[in-house]
Amino acid sequence: MNRYAGKGIAFANEELRWRASEFRMGGRESALILSGFVDAGRVWERGISMDGLFSDYHVGFGGGARLRYGQNFVVALDIAHSKESTLPIYIGLGYPF
Repeated sequence: MNRYAGKGIAFANEELRWRASEFRMGGRESALILSGFVDAGRVWERGISMDGLFSDYHVGFGGGARLRYGQNFVVALDIAHSKESTLPIYIGLGYPF
C-alpha cells in the first residue's frame, strides 16, 4: 500500500485467518493466529478510467502470524511477495479490520 499514487484507485484484498492455538500467557487469554493473503490493485493518474479497468493490476501475496495477548493487544508479522518486491517483512500492531 502507498507504493503507487494517483487520483483513481481500485484494489481488492482477501485474507484467511486461522486461530492455530489458544493459551494463557501472563495470566491473560492469548492466541497464535496464522494468516494467508492476496492483494491486487492499480491506480490511474487522472481518475478511474473504464479503459483498462480490468488490466495492469499489481498483485502480491503472502502469509503471517499474529500473537494476541488478552483481548486488545495484537502483534503482527507478515511476509509478502510481488513482482516489485520480494519477501519484505512487515511488523505491526493490531488488525487493519
